[in-house]
Amino acid sequence: MPSDEVRRLQQELRALSVEVRRELRRVQRIIGISEAELGAMEEAKRERPQSDDQKKLWRIEIEQVDGSHDLDELAAAGLMQLLRLAPPEWLRREAQKVYRLDSVFLTSPLHLVNGCRVGVGPVQDGPQRFARMLLMTQDHLDKR
Repeated sequence: MPSDEVRRLQQELRALSVEVRRELRRVQRIIGISEAELGAMEEAKRERPQSDDQKKLWRIEIEQVDGSHDLDELAAAGLMQLLRLAPPEWLRREAQKVYRLDSVFLTSPLHLVNGCRVGVGPVQDGPQRFARMLLMTQDHLDKR
């Protein structure tokens, strides 16, 4: 027979489970995903290959698909969506910080540790990561 503490924890678990289900239904309604769509996603996930060999075959199949070769149109559309999230004044301030590579980068030695460049030159504080991503994407689209 479970102790009072175990019974209390079981009750708490049941209450939390109800709360989680209620919250999931609320989120589903907000984003417009039906139970049928969730079921289809779960089924597709279960049907994915499970063995390493099957996973490799699946990846090979994906890699055989021709790429679009020019993603600038998609990058521009994505950038416009993301720029709506960033206050323009904040982004202007972040753009004042150094985020582009200069000519020193090309002539300095490359030191890697676990695939990360380390220990060369002065550490420069650049823009916040989200701002850097926006600024670099804009530079790419402007062909800088």
